[in-house]
Amino acid sequence: MKPSSAPPTFPERIRKPADFAQFVRAMLAPNREPIPVPIILGVGVARDDTLCGFGLLDDARALTEVSTCDLTALADKLGAVALLLALALPPGSRSPAPEVVRSYSTLAKSTGRAGVLLVDCIAVCGDRWWSLRTLGS
Repeated sequence: MKPSSAPPTFPERIRKPADFAQFVRAMLAPNREPIPVPIILGVGVARDDTLCGFGLLDDARALTEVSTCDLTALADKLGAVALLLALALPPGSRSPAPEVVRSYSTLAKSTGRAGVLLVDCIAVCGDRWWSLRTLGS
């Protein structure tokens, strides 16, 4: 994928992982400084499939530190029935680590049992992105 010098723009709709990756890059665009630690962003989806808000998981320095309680609390706060997660990886990351993919898979199962659908987690590093749902299947 060729890097672009144009600033990222927000997609009109989020229907597939590439749309969400574009959304995350647009959210992070104002931050031109390197990201010192991973940023974990949760985006809530309401019953009618509209986005109903977003929040940062401030206390978690890695996806492996996120609990089912963290995600269900975020969903409750946003009034969401489903969450999309975004993980901003540090510059130079080549791909998400295997333990991150396993953490996503475990969280997807446990949040589902708790009544919140974890749709996907998109890991973003510069112009590259990965779907943890796809990597874990």
